[in-house]
Amino acid sequence: MSEVDQREYSGAVEALLVKAASNLSQIESRRPNAKQRQAVDQVRVFIAQSKEARGRDLVAAKSLAERAEILSRDLLSKLR
Repeated sequence: MSEVDQREYSGAVEALLVKAASNLSQIESRRPNAKQRQAVDQVRVFIAQSKEARGRDLVAAKSLAERAEILSRDLLSKLR
């Protein structure tokens, strides 16, 4: 992967992780039920895995960050 690609992937990972974290904050303020808490926990796992993968595999890190963002966005939309 070229340096330009690495920078683009790294930036995308960061943006996705920030958005997922923001979504989680909003979700927490809406007091999710037990099933929704399980989804919140899965988002946190995806975030942690993405951060862990970031140093060695940016493609995997981006994929995990995308999963975290999508799941958190979906959950947030159901709580509105």
